[in-house]
Formats: sequence, structure tokens, C-alpha cells
Amino acid sequence: MVALWASRLFGSALSPRTVRSTLVWVVLACMAPVVVGTLFLADAFYRWEASRLVSGTVTTAHEVMMAIDRELERTAATARVLAALPHVKSGDLAAFHAEAREIVQRLLGYDVVLSDASGQQVLSTHLPFGSELPQDESHSHLAAVFAGRETIVSDLLMDKVLLQTAIAVAVPVLRGTDIVYSLDIRIGSARLSRLIVQWAQPPDRVVVLIDRTGTIVARSQRPEIFVGQSPPSKFTDYWARQGAGVVETVTNDGIPVYAAFSRSDVSNLTAAILVPVAAVTRDLRWFVAACAAIGLLLIAASLYVAIRLSRRLTASVDALIDPALALSRGEAVPLPRLDLQESNTLATAMQGAQSLIANRTKERDRAQRQSYQMLVAGDAMEKTMKLNAAFFSSLKQEISKPLEAIVATTDLIGSETYQTLGFPQYRQFATCIAENTRHIIALVDQMLDSASVEVSKVVLHEEVVDFAAEVRTVTLLSTARAELADLRVHLEIDPSVHPILGDHQRLRQIVLNLLSNAIKYTDPGGTISISLSESEKGEIVLTIGDTGIGIAAEDIGQALSPFGRVPNQRNSAGGGTGLGLTLAKSLVELHQGTLELTSKPGCGTTVTIRFPRRRVVEDRHATPDAA
Repeated sequence: MVALWASRLFGSALSPRTVRSTLVWVVLACMAPVVVGTLFLADAFYRWEASRLVSGTVTTAHEVMMAIDRELERTAATARVLAALPHVKSGDLAAFHAEAREIVQRLLGYDVVLSDASGQQVLSTHLPFGSELPQDESHSHLAAVFAGRETIVSDLLMDKVLLQTAIAVAVPVLRGTDIVYSLDIRIGSARLSRLIVQWAQPPDRVVVLIDRTGTIVARSQRPEIFVGQSPPSKFTDYWARQGAGVVETVTNDGIPVYAAFSRSDVSNLTAAILVPVAAVTRDLRWFVAACAAIGLLLIAASLYVAIRLSRRLTASVDALIDPALALSRGEAVPLPRLDLQESNTLATAMQGAQSLIANRTKERDRAQRQSYQMLVAGDAMEKTMKLNAAFFSSLKQEISKPLEAIVATTDLIGSETYQTLGFPQYRQFATCIAENTRHIIALVDQMLDSASVEVSKVVLHEEVVDFAAEVRTVTLLSTARAELADLRVHLEIDPSVHPILGDHQRLRQIVLNLLSNAIKYTDPGGTISISLSESEKGEIVLTIGDTGIGIAAEDIGQALSPFGRVPNQRNSAGGGTGLGLTLAKSLVELHQGTLELTSKPGCGTTVTIRFPRRRVVEDRHATPDAA
């Protein structure tokens, strides 16, 4: 049995060694000691440190806070006894002063202050009765006492009699059902600092008492400097969210510490114990050094064993590099004889993989081409369906309106509402029928022209065209419509503009479509500018600009596409098929020209057409063949 396991792990003289057995030993030798040792040391370190800081220091903070609460409760009980004495209820303040002074000095050693609702101190056991006393206008706890009839522990305040900072345990003094005074027993910050010193062990620890506003009330070390200050913001941010815990921060004098704190639900004071980070690290240096030394020894031993074992793998692995590179280049894979059994199997598999990769590559490329073609066809179909739906919806509205007008007019005629044949309304009816019929014919012609352009069936009947005269004629024909819409038309034609070679009817249709769009989308009071000139390159340039509603930059592509109507109120009310601009662009391109549209919402639109120099006819009397 032992021989069988040994042959499996180390191989035999007759069979090659296996990669699996060798790698198992390499991984175990290199990783097991390091991983196990690192996990053990890290777990022990964090468990010990967390237990020492969280359990020990936070528990001590709880004890401090409980002791402070006991002292405050004892003080509150004394205050309630004093508030119930007959002399204070009867108003004999001189007798109450003597009695309170004796009781407090014997039991507590603190100062008793009696104040009215305005904050005016009536008596203080620290001074003889009848002495002039200050008014405490800014002490918010007085208002709480007079309003709530309960015992209040104040935040840090400045005692103007003791001339030091203090906190007050205040109770109401009742006369019947009315609160006549607030009785405060004031505990100075120096006294509180002496109370908490006993928990500042070892001496490098600092105990701090904090009120609900985040102000230091007492401190076991140098209270005369730090009382009245606020702790660092990192501590206060964490303290505001938690009732107890530990946070790493820096003290007001710049010492890095772990701050363990506990807040009282009774007095709303917080006790915090500050442990210097240096003290923690000093105690653990020997442990960390020992762990590091052990870790280094384990790593060194693992590396030594790994290097010895890896030499057995080097020859076989190196022998596979050249075949792998040949496989990546698509070349024939050689079959070397290797020391490891798995290496021989891998070499054979690499040779089979070469042909498999080639076949799979061809199949992948073919599938990608088919997928791309299907995707493009699907997108085109979806776009076409949307455009067709929008077109037929618009076409229905555009044709139904004039047809309804024709039907209504013929009904009037057929009903013989107007008996006299020469009645003026019949001429208006005839005009209405003619205009609506021409509108439908124009729509049909526009759709047929667009379809002809799309299937490349439009044939240009080219001749020498005085393009300047055509622009002037179309502008004149459109001026009446513009004036009805309260628009100004400005025409500027360079006299030196030469004729061009093109289709007379199509050129006029281009200008008419563009001017119709400009009139349609310009508000009353606007201006339409037409400019015709020749560029330095010899191109014929026609510019038609308006001060209309304009088009957003992202909608220009849609406006130039077939049936592309940009959504706006003017389109919704004004109808149209969305073919005018597209048809004009197509007809310009049939003349080897370009159409460029620039626009901005609220600022108008400018369309610029350029016919190339090869279309310009220098001789105004030349024939199309000569041109």
C-alpha cells in the first residue's frame, strides 16, 4: 500500500511523473505554512486587541459614568430635600440660607443657588445672605425647570459667584402649585475632574466628561486648559451616532488615541477614556516581532522546498512554450517527447486544438456576419414602419380636410340652397373646389416625386436655366402668401450670377419647397431672406433664411429624412407630409449639389444650396449640349 501511494505521488522508474502530484506538493510546501501561520497570528492579534480595547476600556467608561450618575442622583436627592424645607416655602430665605449652607457643606461640599424665573440669583450659600448676586440670563436649564417641574442636569455653565465652570443639578421650589424658584446645586469642573482621576490608570490614560452639547466638562489631566473646549470632530461625529463604542482619533493636544466612551441616559453626560495609541503598540511590539520572525522563517522554508520541487517541472513546461507559440500563429504543432505524462497528453491536445480553433473561427465569423445583417435589416424595417405610420397618419389628415371641403361645397350646390345660378356664392364654391383639388394633386405629385427619387427613376431634362430669374419668379409668387402671414421678404441677387445647367421644373420646385417651409414656420412679423451669389470657387450659392421657430440640433437629421416631421405645435396644426425638405435635398443632389441646414430653436433656420462649378454655364446663349 505504501509503495502504491509513493508511486502515485512521486512516479516510478517506468512511468513519467504526473503534474498533479508535483503541483500538490509545491502548493502545500509554499502556501500551507504561510497561510496557516498568517491566519493564526492575525486572528490571535485582532482577537486580543479587540477584546482588550472594546471590552476593557468601554467597560471602564461605563463604570465611570455609573459613578458620576450616582453622585448626581445623590446631589439631586439633596436638592429635592432642600426644596421641600419649610423656610424656603414660607419665604424665610435668611433661615433657609443658614439651614441649606449647613446641610450642603456637611453632606456634599457644593454651592446652593436659589434663582427666580428671570435668572436673578436670590441667594448663594457660597456668600453671606444679603450679598449682591448676579443674574443668570443665559442658563437654559432654568427655563426647563420652570417649564417642566422636574430635575434637570445642566450643560457646562460659568458660575459668576464661584468664578469657575460648573454643572448644575436643578429642582423646582413649589409654593402651592406654583414654581417660585429654581434650586441649583452647582458642582465645579475642578471637583468633577478630581472625581474622575481615580479611573485614569495607568497614568498615560485620560478620563474626560462631556455634556450633551459636546463640550468638555471635566478632565483628569490639565482640566484648566481643556475644560470648555470641544473634542476633535472625528470623535464628535462618531459620538453623535452611538451611545457607546471605541473610535481612533487625536486629542486636542495632538496625541493619537483610542477613545472608548459611554453615554448616560439619566444625565446625558458622556464619560470617555483616552488610551494613547503608542501605549497599545508598545505593549504589542514583542508579539508583532515574534510573529514577523516566524512568518519569515516559514516563507523561507516554503520557498526552499518550492524551488527544489519546481526544477522537476521546468524542463517539461519549457518544452511546451514553442508548440504553444506555434499554435497561436496558426502553424503546425510539433510533438516533443516530455518527462511528464500530462505534458505529453497536452502536446497531443494542442495539435488537435489547432484544427478545432480554425473551424470554430470560421463558424464564429460567419455567425457574426449573419447576426449583423439581421440586426441592420431589423433596424431598417422598424424605422421604415415608424415612418410609414407617421406618414399615413399625416396623409390622412392632409387629404381628408380638402375632400371634406369639396364634399361640403358639392352638397350645398346639390341641395340648390341658392336657386339663382348666377348667385355669387357659386363662384366661391367653384374656387373652393378648385383650390382643394389642386392641393390634393400637389400632395400626390410630391409623393410621386419622392418615390421616383427614392427608386432613382427621376430623369432630369437638362437645359440652360437662368437660375436668378427662377429665384426671382418663385419669390414673387410667394410674396403674396408671405404678406398674408404678415412676413417681410428680402431678396438679394448678385447680377453677375451665371446660368446653370439643370432641369427647369425641378430647380423651381426646389426653391418653392424651401420658401414654403420658411413661410410656414415663421411667426407673424418675421423676416425671410433670399440671397443668390457666386462663390470664389465658382459655385452658385442660394441661401434662404428665416427668423422662425427653428429646429434643435438633434432633430435636423429627422427633418431631412423622408416623412421626417419634427414634433412641434406648428406641425400638429399645419399638416404636411414631411417630404418637402427631403425632396428638395434629393433634387439638389441630382444636380450634383449640396444642401446644408443650420438652425437653432427660437432663432430661425438657414438653408444653403451649392451647385458645383461644372454646372455653371459661362455663355448665357449656350445650348445644353454645348454647356
